[in-house]
Amino acid sequence: MTDAELRPRIRELVASGDLPDEPPMVHSAGDGFPMFRGPDAPCLICGEPEPTVTYFWKGGRGARLRAACDAVWKRERAAP
Repeated sequence: MTDAELRPRIRELVASGDLPDEPPMVHSAGDGFPMFRGPDAPCLICGEPEPTVTYFWKGGRGARLRAACDAVWKRERAAP
């Protein structure tokens, strides 16, 4: 997906509450959280397999993202 395709998807996920618009409590890159590895955990934003970044928020909420999607999400959160 292109950045232009990712931005509206990110806004939809934030509006629905599936992707919080607040800083996470925990951030991990790589294999830090093995319970979220594997084909059952695609990138929340683009749906592609093997996300590389994991975030956790209060209440047990989590998100697995590919690095490119994570970068676009961070830019969207920082936008006025």
